[in-house]
This record gives sequence, C-alpha cells and structure tokens, in this order.
Amino acid sequence: MAITASSVAVSDTLEEFRQEFNKLVTDVTGLNAGSLLGVTSVVFEGATADEYETTLAVVDPTADRTITFPNETGTVHTTGGATTHTAITSSAGLTIADSGNIGSASDTDAIEITSGGVVSLTQDLYLAGNNKELRFYEGSNYVGFEAPALSANQIWVLPTADGSSGQVLSTDGSGNLSWVTRSE
Repeated sequence: MAITASSVAVSDTLEEFRQEFNKLVTDVTGLNAGSLLGVTSVVFEGATADEYETTLAVVDPTADRTITFPNETGTVHTTGGATTHTAITSSAGLTIADSGNIGSASDTDAIEITSGGVVSLTQDLYLAGNNKELRFYEGSNYVGFEAPALSANQIWVLPTADGSSGQVLSTDGSGNLSWVTRSE
C-alpha cells in the first residue's frame, strides 16, 4: 500500500481538498489495520523535500519475523554504516558472532573471538594506567605481572626457545633475555 494523499495548498479548491482528504482517510485506515500487505518499503522524506530520502525496506519474508525497538533513545546500528557506540550498558553485554571481529575503521579485525572463546589480537595489547597487572587465571587463582613505576619505556625480548634444565633467564642489559647456566 502506498500513501496516496499529498499536501494541499491554500490556493487549491474545496473539491481538491476533499479529494486529498478522502485519500488521506483511506491511507490512514490502511495504516491502522496493523499490516501493510504488499508494501515492501516505507519512504521518509525528512524536513526538506528534496531528492534525498530514507527508505525502510522489507525483503519478502519466508517466516514470521519481529524486530523490536527498545523503549529508549539511541541510534540503530546497521551493517552498512559506520555507527559509533559510546557505551554498552546492557547487563547482557555485547555478543559477537562465532569467529566474529571487533575493529575500527582502520583495522576492522583488530580482535577476533573464535567459537571456542579464543581471543586473537592483530595489534599490541596495552594495559593503560599506573601499576596495572596482567593476570593468567586457573580457576579462581592466578599468576601475574605488575608494572612498576617507570620513568621510561621498557621492553624485554624473550628467547626463541625453552632453556635446558637448571638454566635461568638472564638479561644483556639492553632488554634481550636469554637462557644461561647459573654459575655457583
């Protein structure tokens, strides 16, 4: 069903007004029926009558479908745009599809989450702030590292292989670590 009524001007005759009014009554009756049978799109003109409109289109469904808009103000995210979400406040959080990606405009797959829950990063991982900890959990217990107060950056480069039994990790003073046999 298409909206057939159009605007009337002050200069229109009473008969033209009556015709448009009757079209409007028919249009509203169709809308009040709760279903727009045969309608595949609804076009919103916006405040300016120009060549640009927003079209809400529906593909011919193969089953009953429901799209529910929450009782809140916000922006609807689409797959074709660049919507920025400033906060996720739902107690359910954000769910990413299996093997889905989280990214930015310049790195669309910065974070990948596999169906098994493995998280992969394509960039460096930063723990910003003072004395942050990196923790590895096993049940409710963990082992971890904490950054000390620093006046400059520090990176340690790990050895390429495991050491031998009894060896210890040693630094060359420039951040390169290697396995060495401890002298007694």
